[in-house]
Amino acid sequence: MDRALCFITTLLLVTSSATADFGPDYELKEMTHVVDEKTIYWPGNPSLEMTQLVAAEVFGPGSWVETKKFCSAEHGGTHLDAPYHFAETGDKVADIPLKNLISKAVIINISEKASQDHDVRLTVEDIADWEKKHGRIPDEALVVMNSGWHKKYPDKMQVFSTLENDTAKFHFPGFHPDAIDWLLQNRPKIHGIGVDTPSTDFGQSKDFQTHRKLAAGGKYGLENVANLDAIPESGATIYTLPYKLTNGTGAPVHIIASWPKGGKQLEDFSSYVDLTHPFGLNTIYWVGNPPFEPKILRADSSFGFWYASSAFCAAEHGGTHIDAPRHFSKTGAYVADIPVDRLVGPAVVIDISKRAAQDRDTAVQVSDLEAWEERNGRIPRGAIVLMNSGWTRKYPNRLEVFGTLESNTSLFHFPGFSANASLWLVSNRPTIAGIGVDVPSLDVGQSVGAPTHRTVLPRNLYGLENVANLNLLPESGATLIVLAYRLANGTGAPAYVVGKIPYVVSSSNHLYFISWMYIIVLIQTLLASHLV
Repeated sequence: MDRALCFITTLLLVTSSATADFGPDYELKEMTHVVDEKTIYWPGNPSLEMTQLVAAEVFGPGSWVETKKFCSAEHGGTHLDAPYHFAETGDKVADIPLKNLISKAVIINISEKASQDHDVRLTVEDIADWEKKHGRIPDEALVVMNSGWHKKYPDKMQVFSTLENDTAKFHFPGFHPDAIDWLLQNRPKIHGIGVDTPSTDFGQSKDFQTHRKLAAGGKYGLENVANLDAIPESGATIYTLPYKLTNGTGAPVHIIASWPKGGKQLEDFSSYVDLTHPFGLNTIYWVGNPPFEPKILRADSSFGFWYASSAFCAAEHGGTHIDAPRHFSKTGAYVADIPVDRLVGPAVVIDISKRAAQDRDTAVQVSDLEAWEERNGRIPRGAIVLMNSGWTRKYPNRLEVFGTLESNTSLFHFPGFSANASLWLVSNRPTIAGIGVDVPSLDVGQSVGAPTHRTVLPRNLYGLENVANLNLLPESGATLIVLAYRLANGTGAPAYVVGKIPYVVSSSNHLYFISWMYIIVLIQTLLASHLV
C-alpha cells in the first residue's frame, strides 16, 4: 500500500498541542460580535437580511414553531478571510484543516499607540517586544492585534473614522506588510493573524499588501475580533470555527478562548474530531426551508491582484446546525443568547447504529440512557447527549437520509430520540445542555407533532442536527465544542461542531490520559505504513 494512503484514516482526526482545556479550572471567553442589523460589512458587501418563514403555533395551542432565512456577505462582522480571498489557488473556507483552527493565542496590544494614531500599524518591533516579554511565538499560534477597536464596535463612525463608504477616508489600525513578511519567514508555522478592526490592512491601505502576503503564505486572517481585553496576551487557546462554506472566500466565524485560571499549564495533545458537514449546494434542509444559495460577488484580478468575495442565503435549519430554544418556544433563547459555557460540555454518545441498520424507525429509548449510565456513570452536568445512528455515511444522499425523495414527511424514515427518552432526560437529568443527532431531526422521521422538539427546546436546552462522524467519538470522555453562526435573532444557525478526545500529559505528575481513538488510529497508520 502506498505510504500516503495511511493518512486516509486520520483525515478527520487531528492532534493539537494547545495548552488549554475546558472545565471549572479554566476561563472561557467569547470573542465574537453578535450578528444583527448593526453588523459592520466592508463597502460593497450586502448586509444581513433576516426573513421570517414560520412563526406560529403549528401543532395547536402552546406549540410554538419559529424559523427564518438569512442572507449575508461572507465578509462582515467577526469573520474569517480564507487564503482564496486574495490568492486564486489558496484554500477556501472548508479546505482549512481543523488543526489550523485551534491555536495558541498571541495577543499583541498596541491600543495605547492606536488611541493616539488611528493609522498606526502593528510592526516587527511590536512582535519583538511581545517575544521579549513572553518568549518566542510558538508554532500553531494565532497572532492577534489588540488595537482597542473592539470596544468601538459596532459604531461605524468610531470604527471607520467616517460614516461615508469612501475607503480613502477610512482610518483604523492593521498589520504592517513587513510584519507579515517577518512572521512568514521567521515564524512560518503560525496558523494566521487576527485584528479587532474591519481589515487586516490598515484603513489607509490602497493595495492590500497585508491581505495579499498573508494569503500567498497560505494563512487565514480574522477581522472584527471581539473582547480582546479579556484574553491574556499568552497562554490561552483560541478556537476559530467558521460557517463551513465549501467555496467560501471567507465566512462568519465563532471564536472562543480558554485558559487555566491558576496559570498552571498542562501540555495537551488531545485529538480533535470534525463533526461538521460542509455547506454547499448539496446541503440537506428540512422540507419547506429554502436551500443554500451562494452568490459570487467578485472573483478576478481586475484590481491588479486576485480578489474573490461572495454572499449567501440559506435557511437556519439545514446541514450541521443548532436548534435554539426559540425554535420551539415563544420565550426561548435565540442562538446568540446561549451562554458560551453551554456550548462546551461532556459528550454522551448513545450508539444505536446496529439497531438502526436493521430498523430505520428505531429510536433512543430510556433503556439506552440507563444502559449508558450503568457503563459510564451518571450523565454529567452540562452534557450534550448525542445519538449515533450511523447516518453520517448516508449524508448528503437525500434518498438514503430520508428514505424517500418526496417532500411528504409521512414518508420519512430515520432514527431519533423517542418522546419517552427526551422526557426522561429533561425530568431526571435537567442540567444537560442539549441533545444531538446525526439525522435531520431530533424526532424520528415517523413522528407526528415533533414531541422531542417540544419536550427539549422549551426547557431552554438546544438541539443539534446532522452532526457528522459521531462514530469517531468514544461513548464517554470526550468534550463537545459547538460554535454556531452567532445570529442575534436566530432560531437556529449553521454550526461547526468539534469533538475533543483527551490525551493529556502533565509534566508535574506524569499522569497520562490516553484516548482509545488516538491509539486505534496510530495502530492503523503504522499498519498501513508497513512499520509494524
